[in-house]
Amino acid sequence: MGSNNKKDIFKQGYDLYKKGKFEEAIICYNEVLKIDPKDIDALNNKGIALGKLGKLDEAITCYDEASKIDPEYAEAKTKKYSSEE
Repeated sequence: MGSNNKKDIFKQGYDLYKKGKFEEAIICYNEVLKIDPKDIDALNNKGIALGKLGKLDEAITCYDEASKIDPEYAEAKTKKYSSEE
């Protein structure tokens, strides 16, 4: 990874996601979640990347986890429902 800074790892994951490197992005988001298991943004973005890979059940699990941490986190709810359709 090159950095233990949660923000840097998250940004690296986001940059990889933008390049279509979804599996590599998920690795970064997993690293963020090792540092902070309740990082809602990492859970959400991991869910999005999993969805892009067609792993909808895993994506929904991420959105559910984010919603458990913060029930008002609307973005995760929206992504979950669009994945279920």
